[in-house]
Amino acid sequence: MLPFVGRRAELEAVKRYNAGQMLMPLFVFGPEGCGKSRLFREAVRRFREWYPDGEALLIDATVDDVDRVFAASSDDARREAVEELVGALSQFAGAGPLSAPLGKLAARLYARLAKRVYGRARRALIVVDEFVGAFGVADVDRVTKGMYHVTDVSLREGDRDRIVNFFVLTSEGESRRRLARHSYVWQAYVWNLPRGDFEELYYRVRELRPGPAPPFDEVWRLYGGNPRALEELAALGWDTGTHRRRLAMHRNMGATADLLGKRRLASLALRVVEDVDYLHSGEEAELLDLANILVRANLVAELPRGIELGTAVGSPFDPPPADRELGIGERYAWQIPIYRELLREALEGS
Repeated sequence: MLPFVGRRAELEAVKRYNAGQMLMPLFVFGPEGCGKSRLFREAVRRFREWYPDGEALLIDATVDDVDRVFAASSDDARREAVEELVGALSQFAGAGPLSAPLGKLAARLYARLAKRVYGRARRALIVVDEFVGAFGVADVDRVTKGMYHVTDVSLREGDRDRIVNFFVLTSEGESRRRLARHSYVWQAYVWNLPRGDFEELYYRVRELRPGPAPPFDEVWRLYGGNPRALEELAALGWDTGTHRRRLAMHRNMGATADLLGKRRLASLALRVVEDVDYLHSGEEAELLDLANILVRANLVAELPRGIELGTAVGSPFDPPPADRELGIGERYAWQIPIYRELLREALEGS
């Protein structure tokens, strides 16, 4: 795991959100690899320092190892969560092997786990990591409404003096649009690290992974503060060429370019490579189609301003400022700057 760097404003926002009962669950969006999981694992670790009357639990919905499904603010909270999961597994005994990761089952138990946590602490924070990635966009509405019912004090008979808050983390931009239709969920963003924090992380990773590395300015230009991309690059011996090829394959750039070509959107996509806000330049069906493809492919993210992490409590954190060099516009942004180059190469080679 990478060293934890920065995120002071975000941690303060999480702390303030949990000072009292939130009215509804909070979905936190952000680019893949931007550090959402690392941020909230750190928040869970610090939770009892912030609130001695509290417990926090993080559920990783994508893993299939009981030892890695939960992170908790105390050993007791983690033990009780594992007991709840094992008890649920026993209900499936004799029904054949599970077809889904254990983490997905644990995420399904969010209400029971919340009750276990706030049964032994006055204040509970439940974080579900990559719920949408595990379940798909179709389940977002139903589960969010269920979390809303758990947080609604008026519906919690006998538990009205307890605080239970839900944070759900996801990189799936398509789900943000779906949730925007409803009034029972809040939304917020976590973005890649700012330049100063990313530079600190770069030099700390270089100490852990010594060897000839590209200069920081080049790493910043390519990855724009994305910690996972930095970690992958270091694991490859700082070989940017190999990393480019792996990213292009992993992100299915060739398939995306083929799809854009078949939809006759390649020329528009090349304009978006130069200026991501071109996606917002009109209401033409072609631009809407292009935006949908790029968002679903997790190459581009919408950036609705004014839903920063901590809006209701005055946190200074906000979606990133526009930066043409990094492909960040006012309305849209490339999740990682290098995606622009990789898509251009795929389009020009198709």
